[in-house]
Amino acid sequence: MKKTYYCILVLFLLAIEACNSEYEIYSGEDAIYFNEVSDTSHFSFTYIDSKYDRYVQEVHLKVIGQVVDYDREVDIRFTSKNAKEGVDFEPFEDTYVVKAGEVSVVVPVTMIRTTALLTEERVIDMELFANDNFTTHYEIGSNDSITWIESPRLKFTLIFSEFMDQAPSQWNPYLFGDFTAQKFKLICDVMGIEREKFLDYEYMAYRSSYIARYMKQYLSEEKSAGRTIYEEDGVTEMTMGPYA
Repeated sequence: MKKTYYCILVLFLLAIEACNSEYEIYSGEDAIYFNEVSDTSHFSFTYIDSKYDRYVQEVHLKVIGQVVDYDREVDIRFTSKNAKEGVDFEPFEDTYVVKAGEVSVVVPVTMIRTTALLTEERVIDMELFANDNFTTHYEIGSNDSITWIESPRLKFTLIFSEFMDQAPSQWNPYLFGDFTAQKFKLICDVMGIEREKFLDYEYMAYRSSYIARYMKQYLSEEKSAGRTIYEEDGVTEMTMGPYA
């Protein structure tokens, strides 16, 4: 029994030592980095309903270092290669701050849906710089062995568009005809169907035939009224599939 208690005591002391070592690994200036899976993120409005003209992408920043009892401003700079503020995205805040007692901050990027996104991507670059609150390097090691390492996540790129190159998984060409972005958008808008429903087998299984018949009638009525609906080229008349 005494041997058992002795083993437990040794393990406990080793655990305490490990914890102390862990905290001793970092003792330098506080650093900051983009806490994202990759340095580039792609977003598409493809399956976002047409009624929504904006979408907020959250970009996460994380601190390496200590928790403090005061706010710390972050030096983050934005460069928009072909995106215009107020047209393609809403203005960014003047400053972003890591609040007292916290070690992270979220930078919301509000993208604006425009017709240009159907054929063109918009790109926003972000970069972190050192300031009085944060460095872009961090120390690793302890006591007499310290190495300076530059944070690998100082830049982040957001690319967004509304490309629809491929039909959604539940698009039936025999009922809906050849897939086009124009036709897909029209079907969803006319029938009030959420775009993501075309990815849902259970939802579409018993509705596809009805949707196709309804849209075939709709296109016919619009043509009879002198409002023929065309594809994006303005020449090809929009039609449904052969079994609609």
